[in-house]
Amino acid sequence: MPYDRRMDSRLFAKNLDVLKQVHPQLFLTLGAELEKFHSNTHFEEKFEWCKTATDQPNLRYQRNSPPCVMDCHGPDPSEEARKIIASVDIQNAQILFLFGFGLGYLLKSFLRIRQPKNFAVFVAEKNPQIFLHALAAFDWTNELADKTIYWCIGGTPPENRNKLHNFFLSHSTARSLRMVAQPQVVGLDPEYYHYLVGSITPTRAQALYQHGNNVPDSIKGFTNTLANFPRIYENPGLARLKNQFQGKVCISLAAGPDLNHHWETLRKLGNKIPIIACDTTLKPLSNHGIEADIITAIERDLFVSDFFKGIPIPKRTTLIAPPLLIPESLSAFDGDQVYYAQAVPFSEILGLDFLGRFFPAWSSGNMNINLATYMGFSTIIMVGHNLAYAYKTQESHVRGTVDPDRERPRNDEEILNSIWSGEKIRTQDGTDEVWTNVHWNMYRYHIEYQIVENPSVTFITTSPKGARIAGATLMSLPEAIEKYGQEKFDLYPVKRKLLEGDPTKDQRKKPLADIRKDTQQVISNTSEWLRVGREMILKIEDWSRQIEIQKNNGNPVSLAWLDRALDQVLSVKVQAIENDPIFQNTSGWILRPDQLAFERDLHELFAKHTNDYDLKVDFLMTHLKLFKFWDQYLPLILEALQNFEKSTLEKSRDGLSYESAGRPENPSTVTSEHGVN
Repeated sequence: MPYDRRMDSRLFAKNLDVLKQVHPQLFLTLGAELEKFHSNTHFEEKFEWCKTATDQPNLRYQRNSPPCVMDCHGPDPSEEARKIIASVDIQNAQILFLFGFGLGYLLKSFLRIRQPKNFAVFVAEKNPQIFLHALAAFDWTNELADKTIYWCIGGTPPENRNKLHNFFLSHSTARSLRMVAQPQVVGLDPEYYHYLVGSITPTRAQALYQHGNNVPDSIKGFTNTLANFPRIYENPGLARLKNQFQGKVCISLAAGPDLNHHWETLRKLGNKIPIIACDTTLKPLSNHGIEADIITAIERDLFVSDFFKGIPIPKRTTLIAPPLLIPESLSAFDGDQVYYAQAVPFSEILGLDFLGRFFPAWSSGNMNINLATYMGFSTIIMVGHNLAYAYKTQESHVRGTVDPDRERPRNDEEILNSIWSGEKIRTQDGTDEVWTNVHWNMYRYHIEYQIVENPSVTFITTSPKGARIAGATLMSLPEAIEKYGQEKFDLYPVKRKLLEGDPTKDQRKKPLADIRKDTQQVISNTSEWLRVGREMILKIEDWSRQIEIQKNNGNPVSLAWLDRALDQVLSVKVQAIENDPIFQNTSGWILRPDQLAFERDLHELFAKHTNDYDLKVDFLMTHLKLFKFWDQYLPLILEALQNFEKSTLEKSRDGLSYESAGRPENPSTVTSEHGVN
């Protein structure tokens, strides 16, 4: 039945006004789509309003390629949506993912029964025109103004992967995730939605990783960064190598057991194709007379130094690493070094952004892939990226590293009972199954994401019995070299030239005086929140005693009393975490792992209690955890910052003194002979 959308033009204008105010970036990205909507010029697509038998708006979609004519909803859209929502256990859903928005019946249905424990809804609609038609069909002003509803409209798969990542940066606390889909709409572009669904787990893991494994781990990385500051500040930085090698081929060496089969081929290769290798492989490479162009390292633990100790570093080999490596690891690598800025807020405060921001992912093997795409390589040949135990022998790593126990074969029982729990996965050649684990799966997901995000890059895997990497082409190493490596490219002289020049004269660098000023401000703000947090501990403990006494006397405190106490607690939390960017971007960011766990505990209280009194009491008392971990960790952060300000910045008025930071002499600088020392 024909349906005139002009009757809803006021709704449309009203919805657009809220969209523009609350989601300005989304509004801007829809600019061209709005023009098409108003002019009704969709070229390859056609949209027709119609009404269902139940007198509800529906939208008929038609396209030429691939040919399709489909109504976005069934004969009774509201009832259809109710049944879809009822088919999913959403009672405990902390986050709901809604795929295929259509005219929005699913979202309306869910919001009618939304539980307090649900604190976020992520809506994804591939076709912006369908979304705009929804804005013409119903009043969405409340939903668009609701900050707990996130909109992912249109965009490429990599762009939407980034939207998911940004979403999870603030929502990685949730344990209970649920998904619903409008089947007709999802059916229009199944690959798009399949990719988005498949991105949820790895992007969530990536967001968690960026916050650090735990607070002590984050503090370790932060203190290492401060200790390494003199050598970092005088480094040329990875930014100089960004996008410099387009059209070139490189080999990525990970530490998987397949690397054992390729030593002779790699040795004969010489410097014909650049080699990017993870730190674990340095000793085996040296033993086989192979010189890597780049060694990558990522871990902030002392064992990394074991990979480097006593290993002669070839002149052509450069270590690329983040500032958070333990200083002993950087000192143990007796060769050229280049650093990058971590994708964390305090990089800006410490003036490290001139190095170039770079996200390495979760392992040095993953870092190889990210680095190759960052540097612009057009073909990446992966060697040793098994992401699984070896076929039949069930070894986990290449032989000849510094840890023989890690290299030994495992039996099925050991793999199944390991801390990372084993599971079987199809091999790259599709003929067998091999054991893998959750860690390697996470690494694989990220490589698959890089393959999708870089469609112009060719990814070759040389591990037929490794875990299947979607999107990678399987070839033997000799075949890959024969096909892609005919043009000799020696990376060393090009890399050396790009890294030349005095980094102390880099105009992008933040002056030391400004770094010191900002550091002093961080110290001041952190000290203040430590003081306030300790006051709140005493208050909450006193409130706890009052609540217990009055409860035992049969005269429990009132809800109004609890609200006043909660107002004080929440005011402090909001002021520190949301309204103090200096604190939040340094000390608050370092505390983020515990902050996330704390917020998760808060969300779960809604499912635990059935009355407001018990909920509010528990909500109030749970905040004691927040201020206690402030009290536990903020003094450690303050000590590190104060030592940094006094031992490094205060003594650097006439230029950085490397000795003043208690580190070895000869910081990483550029020389005409060796590039980066």
